[in-house]
Amino acid sequence: MGIKVPLTNRLLSSKSLNVLAFIVSLFQFMGLLVFAINRFSHFDAGIDYAIFNQATYLIGHGHPNPYNTLYNDRFWQDQFNLLAWVIGGIRTIFPSSLTLLVIQAGAISMTSFVVVRFAIKSCDQRDYPKWLRVGVVFGISSLVFTSPWAYEANFFDFHMEPIFTLTLALSLYGFYFNKKRLGYAMIVVSLLAAVATTVFVVGMGIGMIVVKRLRQSGVVLAVLGLVWFLVANVLNAHQSTTFAATYGYLAHSSSTSPSLVSIFEGMITHPGTPISVLNARRGPIAQIFEFSGFLGVFFPPSGLAALTAILTNGLANTPAFIALAQGFQNYPEVILLTMGTVVVVLKLFRFIGSRYESKVSLEVLGKGLGTLTALVAVVLLVVAVNIDIGIPPFWLRVTPAVAKTLGRYYPSRNVEVISTMNVVGRYASRGLIYAWFGDPQSFPICANKQVVVLVGNQYTLPVQNKVVLAESAALKKVHWAKLVASGNQTWIFLLSLPRGSTLTFPGVTDKNGLSGFTCYN
Repeated sequence: MGIKVPLTNRLLSSKSLNVLAFIVSLFQFMGLLVFAINRFSHFDAGIDYAIFNQATYLIGHGHPNPYNTLYNDRFWQDQFNLLAWVIGGIRTIFPSSLTLLVIQAGAISMTSFVVVRFAIKSCDQRDYPKWLRVGVVFGISSLVFTSPWAYEANFFDFHMEPIFTLTLALSLYGFYFNKKRLGYAMIVVSLLAAVATTVFVVGMGIGMIVVKRLRQSGVVLAVLGLVWFLVANVLNAHQSTTFAATYGYLAHSSSTSPSLVSIFEGMITHPGTPISVLNARRGPIAQIFEFSGFLGVFFPPSGLAALTAILTNGLANTPAFIALAQGFQNYPEVILLTMGTVVVVLKLFRFIGSRYESKVSLEVLGKGLGTLTALVAVVLLVVAVNIDIGIPPFWLRVTPAVAKTLGRYYPSRNVEVISTMNVVGRYASRGLIYAWFGDPQSFPICANKQVVVLVGNQYTLPVQNKVVLAESAALKKVHWAKLVASGNQTWIFLLSLPRGSTLTFPGVTDKNGLSGFTCYN
C-alpha cells in the first residue's frame, strides 16, 4: 500500500493550487466579460476603442494599410501597434467589435493566472515551509485578482497595454525559470504590440544584466528594445505621443519642438521641475506600488522596468498618464512589480534563514513571514475592493435610456458616421468614422449617406451639453438632415450631402470641395 498523503498537503500541492488559480482566473474572465457585454450593449465605447475598432475591422476586410480617419494618419503610425493585424485576422472569424473587449478581458484574466503560477512555481524551487508558501500564494492571488489597475484597464475602452502586460509577464516568467525560448518569443510579441513596450523591454533588460544568471539575455533585451525604439522613430511611428508635445516643457528651451537630448539636458540642469511634477503626482504613483506588494522594486528586472515606465508616464505633460482612472497606462508596472515581490519575499526568507540559522527555526521564520505577507495582502485586499466597487458606476457613462435610443437606429457599414466622442467606438466598424470634440471641426464627406450621432449627457466632455443641444437644434432646421431617432438627450440624423463636400460643426455649415481633406479607406 502507498503512503497516504494528508489532505492538507494535497490541497496545498502545486497541482491543486494551479487548478484553483485557473478556476479563479476563469471566474475573473467571466466577470470582466459580463461587464464588457454590458458596456457594448450600452454603446459605452469612446475614441480609443474607435481607433482599434476601425483598424481591425478594415484589416479583417482586406485593407492591409488602414487609415485612421479619427486622427488623420495611417494606423500603424499611431503607436506602431503591429499586433493589431493579428487581431484583424481574428475578426475575420469573429467580426463583431465585441471581439476586442473579449480579447482584452481574456488577456487580463490570463495575466492573473500567469502571476499566480509564477508565485507557485517560485515556491517550488526550494523546500520552503508550508506557511510561507500559503502566505505568498494567497498574498499574490489577492493582489492580482482584486487590483483596481486591472479593472480600470479593462473598463477604459480598448488598448494594447493589457495585451502586452500578459506577454511581458510571460517573458519574465520564461527568463526567470530558464525557458529562454518563451522569454524571447514573448518579448517579440510585446514589441509588436506597441512602441511603448520598448520602455519596459529596455528597463527589464538592464535589470536582468544585474542578475548574473540572466545577464546575457538582459543584454539582448536592452539592445532589442533600443533598436525597436529607433526603428519606430525613423519611421515616425509614434505620432500620437510626440516627445516635444508630451515632454517639451522639461527642456527649458525656447524651441517649439525640443529634441530628446534637450529634454534630458533640461531635466539634468533643472531637476526641480521633474521632482515637483512627480511630487504632485505621488498619490497615483504610490498606488502602483501599493497594489503590487511594495517589494517588487528591489528585484532589478521588474523594478527597473517599472521605474522607467513610471517616470515616463509620471513626467508627461498631463497627469492622466499616471492616474488610476486610466489604469491601462500603468497596469504593466503593477504586474511586473507583483512578480518581483514574489522573488524578494522568498529571497528575504533565505537571507534571514542563512544569516540567523543558529538563532531561528526556519519553520518559525516561515510561519512569521508567511503570516505577515498574508496580513498585508488582506489589508490591501480590503482597500482594493473598496476602490473596485466604485469603478462600475463611473465607467457606465451611457445610461440605459440613451442606449435604448441609440439601439433604435444603427447605420450600415457603407455609411459615413460622425459622432460625439463618448459613443463613437461602437460605430467605428467602417472605413469612414469621425469623432466630434465640440470645437469648430470640419469633416470630409466621402460617402453617399452620412449619419450624425449626438449624445449630450454629463459625460460628453470635452463636448459641452449645451453645445450638443444647440447642434441638434441646428440640424433640425436644414432640409438635408432627417431626424431618424431621438430621446433622452440623444439625436441621430441621416444626412444626404454630396460626396466631395465638407461639413463643419458647430453651426451645420456645408461647402463644396474637401478643403484640404482626402478621402481614405
